[in-house]
Amino acid sequence: MHPTVAITAALLTLFPTSLAVGTAHVVNNCGAQVYFASVGQSAHSDMAALPASGYSEGFDKSGVGISIKLSPSASGPVTQFEFTWVEGQNVAYDISNIDGNPFSAGGMSLVPSMEGAEGFPSCVTVNCPAGQDRCDAAYNLPDDVRTKVCPENSDLTFTLCPGGAPAAGGEDSGSVGVGLSAAAGNPAQLPQAASEVSTPAQGSLASSVKASSTNKSTKPTGFRVGHPPQRRAHAPEMV
Repeated sequence: MHPTVAITAALLTLFPTSLAVGTAHVVNNCGAQVYFASVGQSAHSDMAALPASGYSEGFDKSGVGISIKLSPSASGPVTQFEFTWVEGQNVAYDISNIDGNPFSAGGMSLVPSMEGAEGFPSCVTVNCPAGQDRCDAAYNLPDDVRTKVCPENSDLTFTLCPGGAPAAGGEDSGSVGVGLSAAAGNPAQLPQAASEVSTPAQGSLASSVKASSTNKSTKPTGFRVGHPPQRRAHAPEMV
């Protein structure tokens, strides 16, 4: 075998996990248009229409807190699907309703593909049942403790309205039953900058990760991404 080929083969053998990390997926079952923006640390993107096929984002930014902001309108309150992947260790994730709960009528679920993985006791599904104005499984205040942790190669699937489209006229004026209808009937509500919804915070989980290399289920501290800078960090969760 040529020496160059042998070296390449050896490197691929040494680093097989680089191709085995997970992916974040967003699925919309609400039966109407949803808007989203994917925000990482100080970077931000404009709110845009979520494709009918959904949205997927691979874990490719180790230690960077990612917030996928979702709303039934381009400029209204957002709920956030948050995660931080730490290469070689884990992925931490949560649902945050600190900046709104516009999908309360239809509910939400965040399901890890490796739920119940050995050594990861908090690798579990996060459910926000339909019809609840306040979801106790999600962050409602910055000091809540709601972050979960799974192996780094676990896919995360965040589904809006997992039971299907809610009845028109949701639980509150910001819920998906009302918000989606309003957005669809008002052409003036075009996508606007994500910073008009909320701007990402500095000092999120990405900048304070202290995960142990000997215990892959260790929870990185300070998980807080995608919120205005004045918000305090979430308290670390013991797992």
